[in-house]
Amino acid sequence: MEKINNAPGFRINHILEDIDRQVNELQMVAEAMANFTARCQRVSWKVSKITGGIALLLFLFGDVLLKSLISYPESTMITAVRNGTFSLGNLIIPIIFALVVLAIGALSFSKVIYPQMLKRALANGADLVRIDNDYRKNLWKKLETKVRENLEGLSVRDIWSGYGRSLAKIQGFLNVDLKRYYNKIVK
Repeated sequence: MEKINNAPGFRINHILEDIDRQVNELQMVAEAMANFTARCQRVSWKVSKITGGIALLLFLFGDVLLKSLISYPESTMITAVRNGTFSLGNLIIPIIFALVVLAIGALSFSKVIYPQMLKRALANGADLVRIDNDYRKNLWKKLETKVRENLEGLSVRDIWSGYGRSLAKIQGFLNVDLKRYYNKIVK
């Protein structure tokens, strides 16, 4: 009688164990993707700050530098502002300098830096996940090709996608919801 009464609980327990296994697999893939995109985001912000700083400097002083090199334009933006003769024509060269620098920064990240980061991640994907026990080590061996496929499918635009939010939801499900379901079976 006791075995019969516990049988539905055992079946539900097996279902929850299967869900636990699948969610752990999903968590590892999401962890790898979230770590890669977070690295790319950090580098992207660094490139943006450097590029933005250079663009600002060239916006403010690029026409001064150009005038000292080739005696063009006749009046720089700063001189025009100081003399009170400022017009929109004084903004053309500074805006061109700033836009060129911003374009170079964006192209350098998307065509040089990002492909190098992707190549390193594909070569050593285990750096993207925490492998601290045999279970996670075996799980990584099983999921390494899936992570590789996901990384190969990423583009520069995708580094701002919600892998971090997805990982947090998965961890919440494993740590809170799934434990609650197990506790309901035991009671």
